[in-house]
Amino acid sequence: MSNQKRRHQVTLAGQVINNLTGEAIAGARIKIVQAPDKFMDVVIFKTQLFGLPESLWMNQSYSRIPNPPLEYLLPKTQEFHEQLINPQISKKEKLELFKTLIGDSSLNNYQKFRALQIILDCWQSDQIINTKYPERTYSTSDGWFYFTDLPTGSYQLEASLPLSEMRYTNTSIEVEVPETKNNIELDLNTSFSDRLKLILKLNPTTLLGKVIDSETKEIIDMAKVKIHENEDYAMSSRSVHQNGHSEWNYRLVALSPSQPFTTLTVSAQGYVTQQHQVYLQTGDIKQLDFQLVSQ
Repeated sequence: MSNQKRRHQVTLAGQVINNLTGEAIAGARIKIVQAPDKFMDVVIFKTQLFGLPESLWMNQSYSRIPNPPLEYLLPKTQEFHEQLINPQISKKEKLELFKTLIGDSSLNNYQKFRALQIILDCWQSDQIINTKYPERTYSTSDGWFYFTDLPTGSYQLEASLPLSEMRYTNTSIEVEVPETKNNIELDLNTSFSDRLKLILKLNPTTLLGKVIDSETKEIIDMAKVKIHENEDYAMSSRSVHQNGHSEWNYRLVALSPSQPFTTLTVSAQGYVTQQHQVYLQTGDIKQLDFQLVSQ
């Protein structure tokens, strides 16, 4: 009898895009946050059997570990998180602590699944982008992603850009995987196309508006609108664009806001440079117009 390679079945597939521009987003993390018991049981079993990917423990910088929302953590998981970020505990000791947690019979598989996700999220870094794990994947250069061999049931997917700080909001989508004996192919004409064309839209933190002459009210071309706290900037154009109810000739898309206020510097040749502060939260799309005074 000849050996045949197992054919993987694409169950869910889709694309992550910028909700404002429609452009594809590469490197977005798509993870399964809710799933049938059968899926969670398999993930926990594999974790107990094989442990965590080696890349989680190699060349890891713990200074970048964020604090998860502790109200969602059980006391045992909270304790593990504190030990995880303790520089006095070696990587080997942390691995043993995780094995103890994942093997704790007082926790059910859902609790272990949530704890596993929080731990993986905490260790997110440049070194493990594209680390293979059953409950998460990353979008490719054209924004596409897929999951294979998922059992039937209800799923919730969450997309985010964990390394982009406050530039984008997270988004989620719910989808049902029904029972079927047919393999799901990447054919958009099949009855399964709704699960092969999932669209996850991330809202970018955005500032847009017009830069005009304070006296003539004419549009100023080649004005520089820059975020004072970092290198994000945009150049104004001589054309006015319309986006819904907004009109703009400059646009800063997916910028990184500062807290509590973001400081903008606006400059153009022949005009007095201005500074403005704006209250901006992740995912906000705000219009802010500037009137520059000629020198």
